[in-house]
Amino acid sequence: MSTFALDLVDKLDTPACYLCGAFHRGAERICTPCLADLPRLPDSCIQCGEPWQGSRRCPTCIATAPPFDQCISAFDYAFPVREVIQQFKYQRKEYWARALAEAAAPTFRHHFSGRTGLLIPMPVHTSRLKERGFNQAELLANELSRYTGWKVETGICQRVRHTEKQSRLDARTRRANLSEAFVGRPCPMSMPLVIVDDVVTTGSTVTALSQVLRDQGATELSVFSIARARRHRKDSDSEIAEQIDFRNQGVSQC
Repeated sequence: MSTFALDLVDKLDTPACYLCGAFHRGAERICTPCLADLPRLPDSCIQCGEPWQGSRRCPTCIATAPPFDQCISAFDYAFPVREVIQQFKYQRKEYWARALAEAAAPTFRHHFSGRTGLLIPMPVHTSRLKERGFNQAELLANELSRYTGWKVETGICQRVRHTEKQSRLDARTRRANLSEAFVGRPCPMSMPLVIVDDVVTTGSTVTALSQVLRDQGATELSVFSIARARRHRKDSDSEIAEQIDFRNQGVSQC
């Protein structure tokens, strides 16, 4: 569906799928067939979330466990999830926040069934906030709260140092780039905390924030993202063809 049509559908609140444009009976923003076709992740380590087909925890987590209990992602960062997130994040198409959270909510509920805690949006520096106009993680957390009942907490941590965009850096430089980027306040120890972000790639950012929250008393700490970017992943020929068709419909890649 073109961006113009999506803007119109969002304003009119009509029951049309945000991806294929088909009208459907449900109130969901992504229709059932499109939702079933969204890219899922392969078997992964139960702690870091990296693809892993061995035992429940990968060798890296067994040797040096990250400061969070688990890192869960709803989708693979591949077509069309990748293009949707880029449009949401860089083209200010904020209506995608609800659609993405709605699509990801079943995964969240599956992993946190019967529990209630706090959603912690990944904070952004004030300069990045002025540049972009919004914190995409906070928008996603607010919408995720709508579908899960978990409350959003934005006062526990903040980003105090402006850093170069992580997407431009390799894994080692990402870790150095995040040194002393976050500060935190004492965390409530009686409930689980879940850091919310749009995409997890190497895990450097969520690891840095998780360590700050652990130092502030967090006892049960997880990470939840809409998508996980798998390193060394290559698109198939069919995916490339779909991307071209997707862009021709007006949903451009950033």
